[in-house]
Amino acid sequence: MFGFNYNSYEQITQYANVNCNNIYNNISLENTNAVPQPPASCFDYKQNADRYGTDDYAYQWGFYGQLRLEVIRHLSLILGGRVSRYYEKLQKISPAPKGEWINQADLRGQLTPYLGTVYQITPNISWYASIFTPAVGKQTYGGGGLAPQEGNQVETGFKAEYFRGCLNLSSALFRMESINQSVQDPYHSQFYVTTGPIRRQGWEAQVDGQILPGLDVSIGYTYLDTKVSNAKVNDFGSVFSPHHIFKSWVHYNVQDGFLKGLNVGAGIDANSNLRGSYATTIQGGYMTVDAMAWYHRFFDAFFAGEVGRCLGMLPFYLLVTLGSVVVHATQTYLTQVLSMRWRLWNTKVYLRQYLSEEAYYRLEHGPNRADNPDQRIADHLSQMTVQTLKLGLDAIDAVTTLLSFAVVLWNIGGVLSFDWHGRHFQIPGYLFLGAVLTSLLASGILERFGAPLIGANYRQQHFDADLATQRSVLKRLGEFERVVSQSPQSGIVSSVTETTSVQIRDLVLNLPDGKPIVRIGDLTMQGGERWLVRGPSGSGKSTFLRALAGLWRHGRGEVSFNIRQAMFLPQRSYVPSGTLREALSYPATSDHYDIASCQQALEAVNLAGYSHRLDEIADWGAVLSPGEQQRLAVARALLFRPAILFLGEATSALDDANERRLYEALLFFLPHTTCISVAHHDALRVFHDREIVLGSGKAAFSLLEK
Repeated sequence: MFGFNYNSYEQITQYANVNCNNIYNNISLENTNAVPQPPASCFDYKQNADRYGTDDYAYQWGFYGQLRLEVIRHLSLILGGRVSRYYEKLQKISPAPKGEWINQADLRGQLTPYLGTVYQITPNISWYASIFTPAVGKQTYGGGGLAPQEGNQVETGFKAEYFRGCLNLSSALFRMESINQSVQDPYHSQFYVTTGPIRRQGWEAQVDGQILPGLDVSIGYTYLDTKVSNAKVNDFGSVFSPHHIFKSWVHYNVQDGFLKGLNVGAGIDANSNLRGSYATTIQGGYMTVDAMAWYHRFFDAFFAGEVGRCLGMLPFYLLVTLGSVVVHATQTYLTQVLSMRWRLWNTKVYLRQYLSEEAYYRLEHGPNRADNPDQRIADHLSQMTVQTLKLGLDAIDAVTTLLSFAVVLWNIGGVLSFDWHGRHFQIPGYLFLGAVLTSLLASGILERFGAPLIGANYRQQHFDADLATQRSVLKRLGEFERVVSQSPQSGIVSSVTETTSVQIRDLVLNLPDGKPIVRIGDLTMQGGERWLVRGPSGSGKSTFLRALAGLWRHGRGEVSFNIRQAMFLPQRSYVPSGTLREALSYPATSDHYDIASCQQALEAVNLAGYSHRLDEIADWGAVLSPGEQQRLAVARALLFRPAILFLGEATSALDDANERRLYEALLFFLPHTTCISVAHHDALRVFHDREIVLGSGKAAFSLLEK
């Protein structure tokens, strides 16, 4: 075989600034062609970095040929090549005057060789291998042409054909090496620069053919690994391709009957992550699904102008179209409903586990911790339900397809008979067995090379709270479940009573390693009493409060009180975003208290200036100062009216006057509330009638004189 081809092109490019903005006024976006050509006076070449225009002209021609020789029986050698001529010249045309033509490339007798071989193993199966060298070129910034791309490509594989071409199988390994490949210039997007050595290698497999009358199937997968050796351009996106590419298409043409001429088809095109035009542009993995329906008889009649036949088949065509739309919409709706209901159920289960038995505290402070619990509940549950539902539905579809095609392949495959080393072998259903083995092999390869993605994805989720993503999500959710499902360690026991007193029996506080902090002993805080807990830093004041709240289990003893009627005010309380009334009413809803009660509470804690802003939406945690946030927390207590109130340095950010005002408000509005305060200030002693002083591993109790 011999041939000849010729082609040429001319490209004129001009760049300049256009400074006449008035010509673009009142232009509709629906009619952009109405924009007039700017006058010559509007062009400013001097201010533009690309202040030139070029006329680029090139042509190429070449002879090519191929010779196929059967060296021995069943082994063919293929020799081929192309001898090319390539010429390119460039002229500067703006700003005036025009420049001289300058040669950019002049290649003569460029040889692109090709070598291949084919060995026919059986009448249906062939092995092949090939190698050839390509060369191309593009334009650089500044007008010069790039050196032609050079390299080689090696490929080897197998091809099989059955049932007179009705079923075709192929698999190949390939490796491509090249230099001077053109990539987009990162500083001038209209031009190109060359890369250093690039190596691409991978493997691909494809199955296609008409496995049943009218049923055409094509399924293919490609794995591609790309490496750029030149550090100057190793992040340029255009040299990269996705690692994994999967394509499939199924088409069916009804051969006879009332639906004869009806064509339906569906396909999937899936790609893994790849780079964009620059290093900062990354395209995530994606999948596109295509579907088609074509009523051949209807459109034949339509294009033939047979109105009568068209009108006769139109109702059926519309019915088929409507049915496909309804089926697709119903499937989408039911999938989303199922996903939302499942996610809602999962969220309730996880929240119940998270909020029970102080699991929320153990997640962050216990020996077995789990980071970002809110992310795991909000984001990971969403991903888990969506991905699992998708995988489940895909699995059902895959099983159904497997069973149906297994029967088809087994029946049409028949028996493979062959002789080997003087023995005769027969393999029934060899097409089905071959398909299963190929799938298992591909799955094993994917598992082998995709396994590292799981750990990497897990580490990414740890810091910035496809199948690898799904497995990492399930791993983090499993870790969350293991932590929250662990029973609280034995030690300090907390129980609930219906009284307003706090009962403490033989309480000893230890560090997690068992080292004792302080011994409290036996103590009863009667309803309405006010206790002040003091001591030097590290004596166990905050730990004592955590033990009362049931959060600190290290130690021994028993604590019992009516925790349902208790309220804890830490040094820094949670202030949610939203209206100020919502922040004040927390943890109750904003409509739980009336406006008058909210205003009275704000006035009691010296926040009357915010009374008119109760319905204002803001990030109140950022608007209010630390001292104002502590006053807001005390105002919550005035609204809630707890039977027992614990204050853990809840007024540490206040001046003496405001601190005194808050405790006076607590005495006035909550006279029967049992109050336990942890503080350093001696000035608070006047607002309490009893005192616990912690120090040297012991606790001393005393009455305070008024």
